[in-house]
Amino acid sequence: MPFNKVCLIRPSIFTTSDSLGVEIMLPFGPAYLAAYLRQEGFAVSFIDALGEGMNQYTPLDDLPNSFLRGLNNEETAERIPADVEVIGVSSMFSVNWVVTRRLLQTLRRQFPAALLLVGGEHVTALPEYCLRDAPEIDYLVIGEGEHTTAELLKTLAAGGAVASVPGLAFLRDGQYRATTARLREKDLSVFPWPAWDLLPVADYLDNVTASLDYGRTMPIMTSRGCPYDCTFCSNPGMWGRLWRARAPEDVVAEIEHNIRTYRITHLDFMDLTTVMKRVWIITFCQLLIERDLKIAWQIIATRTEMIDGEVAQWLKRAGCAYITYAPESGSDRVLASIRKKLDKEAMLTSIASVVDAGIGVKMNFVAGFPDDRLTDILASYRMAARAAWQGAHDASFFPFAPYPGSSLFKRLAGEGKIELNDSYFFRLALYSVGHMKSVANHFSDQGLRWLCLTGMALFYGVSFLRRPRRLWRLGRDVLHREGKTKLAAILVMVMKNRRRIRNATTSG
Repeated sequence: MPFNKVCLIRPSIFTTSDSLGVEIMLPFGPAYLAAYLRQEGFAVSFIDALGEGMNQYTPLDDLPNSFLRGLNNEETAERIPADVEVIGVSSMFSVNWVVTRRLLQTLRRQFPAALLLVGGEHVTALPEYCLRDAPEIDYLVIGEGEHTTAELLKTLAAGGAVASVPGLAFLRDGQYRATTARLREKDLSVFPWPAWDLLPVADYLDNVTASLDYGRTMPIMTSRGCPYDCTFCSNPGMWGRLWRARAPEDVVAEIEHNIRTYRITHLDFMDLTTVMKRVWIITFCQLLIERDLKIAWQIIATRTEMIDGEVAQWLKRAGCAYITYAPESGSDRVLASIRKKLDKEAMLTSIASVVDAGIGVKMNFVAGFPDDRLTDILASYRMAARAAWQGAHDASFFPFAPYPGSSLFKRLAGEGKIELNDSYFFRLALYSVGHMKSVANHFSDQGLRWLCLTGMALFYGVSFLRRPRRLWRLGRDVLHREGKTKLAAILVMVMKNRRRIRNATTSG
């Protein structure tokens, strides 16, 4: 078999009627892989089961109030070309593993001769577990997938030894095998732009699927990796600690292409850490201004020490509308324990500069780390209140969830506090405050629930007291179904998703 005809699949996702609004976006990881394989001479097709069925909800009979969002497994399989030789499935988020596993079972039944590959952050974090839980899989692609996938297919076509291909995991005679780790690509220019032409881009652009409603939105990635080693993050296992950025000229050229081709008005920067180098971000902003692209954009992750008053002004002039800061905790003790290298005062100063420039700001806090104490939560409350007083627009207090691949996950699993099974993966979808599961030594499930609610109430209480017009704008935005802030966007998304679920179940 030449292993030349490749079909890549972005599966449907798991959701519940109780979970908060789920942001969905174009799958840039698989789209990058599709573009690279096509560049290497492979015939590539793509099925975006979520994108093609984003308003389709199929009830899961074995789970109350739970749904498969997107095409059902049979519909996905029907779209695969009959002569396919290789099927590649993306498995990014652990919450979707069970429904992805069921898709893999369907694919193996209907395409017994095809090579079945799976890649993404979830399988990279739990390779042996996934192989044993889904024996239909032939190979897992671990970490950055472009070079590994292309080399594997070329090696198989030539009859070579798979053991010589770095970045793979598989089972042989029931024994787990993993090849040597693949080194990250340092030159990101070898990767072509995502193959958006293979995906249903219009379905995303015609439906507000992004976290903020600034019109037609697409994701973009300016860098890969993160040099930091936070214990709650799975990044070190997926990407290592190598951070590399694309040339700002290439990023701006891609943006210009997407504006011209898809008439987009907004970008979500999906980097793990967008602003790492001051020179890079200023050059990027200058290029956007010089080309007069007039596009809004938001940054979901950044290093605060790089954004001062000057950089904030450049960001504003170049169209940056929103920045998310992630202090995680206001407690120095907790920050040290999770290896979060953060200067809190520098972050608050940066936030003040960004607010003064007219850019929206959100803060992400996490409550319920294993060793959290009440004094640590109170420190987070103080930091949130100070940021609200300074003008930050939004804040979230998330319950800590131990994600596979992170150091804290490994610790808790070793302590017997995590049991890997379907219930664990399903529980990751329940972001509703009524379903929080605490792994903290000092907080119960209900206690953690109230700690998160209190943090949110404190932040928005200070914000609305300091700036009463924001409360009026929030009501207006929700009434008109416009998500101009994160809080408004979440409320609007919850209403839309619940209406879609009602419509889907009623029509079904």
